[in-house]
Amino acid sequence: MRTAPLLTALLCATLAGCGAIPGLKQSKLTEPARADWPALMPTDDILQPGAPETPDPTEELEARAAALKARAAALAQAEI
Repeated sequence: MRTAPLLTALLCATLAGCGAIPGLKQSKLTEPARADWPALMPTDDILQPGAPETPDPTEELEARAAALKARAAALAQAEI
């Protein structure tokens, strides 16, 4: 009698493996295989030292901070 639950679990697992997964055949898994290869770049362009320059966000952050402080002050006075 101890083998009945084991056999039932094994049968359920086996039958679950026989089911079709909805949407699997409709997936677009084959499109990446057919995609064009990426453009190749010269190694000199890839291996150049240094990162590209990024703009300094200090002025924008200071302006946002000032606007938020002014809004906070207005809200503080409105609650009084």
